[in-house]
Amino acid sequence: MFLRKIFLVIGIFTHCFVYVQNNADYSMYNYSLNLINPAFAGQKDNTEILFCSKVQWIGLSNSPRTSLLVFNMPFKSKRFGLGLSVSSDRVFITDQTTIAIDGSYKIEIIEDLFFQFGLKARGNIYKIGLDKIKTEEEGDEFFAQPVNRFSPNFAVGGVFLNERFYIHFSIDNLLEDLRNDIDLNVEMRRDYSFLLGGGTTFRFSDDIYFLPSMLIKFQQYTPLEIDLHAEVRFDEEYNVSLSYFWNNSMQLSGMISAFKWLKIGYGYRLYSIYKLKTYTLCSYTT
Repeated sequence: MFLRKIFLVIGIFTHCFVYVQNNADYSMYNYSLNLINPAFAGQKDNTEILFCSKVQWIGLSNSPRTSLLVFNMPFKSKRFGLGLSVSSDRVFITDQTTIAIDGSYKIEIIEDLFFQFGLKARGNIYKIGLDKIKTEEEGDEFFAQPVNRFSPNFAVGGVFLNERFYIHFSIDNLLEDLRNDIDLNVEMRRDYSFLLGGGTTFRFSDDIYFLPSMLIKFQQYTPLEIDLHAEVRFDEEYNVSLSYFWNNSMQLSGMISAFKWLKIGYGYRLYSIYKLKTYTLCSYTT
């Protein structure tokens, strides 16, 4: 009976997505916000398991591939939350595995207004197959051995929320990233990233809801990123959403309840590569 209950929890709250994107960010983070902010970890009323598998630039050899597993669980007190995520990114000769654990805590500021804060501890395992590269000059010592690095890091975050809206912020990469700690004359640095976002809910009828949201990302040495997201939800059975990633791409997604214990999503994303408007890359889900 104990094992049966465990499998039931896993089955009820499983969301399956296959999608693609053009960077390490998760384009469907709205389905598991602790991916970008640990304050959301385990703060829903149920246990969730999210599985994603993405392929970028379908049809091109050695294109990036990512697999992601996310687990969120609330505690009985409904104040503490726990999150765990494991991801694997592969592109050409590089292979990165990331394991992260999130902890969150909720407090009530005033009636119906809450503040959640969280901490993320993350370990990144980098593997670079330099020995797989063929060079014109044989015996190059730099390409003789593969590179393996382990780089720990941390993130903190907070969110103000009630039943109608939420406003959140987070700071990531609090430590130096050791992925560049090889003999390339690369200066070590902390690439802090600061995320600011929010969303609200409009109720059109008893069964139809409109959920707009926005995310702004500030990161050292990179351009400003702005994501706009609009979702229409129908009676908790299915939803459709449109996302716009500023000067980057657009994505149309949908999700439907196949069973009470299973939801399946589909997404299609169209990329624009900088100013080459006539050259686009498409993505889809199955």
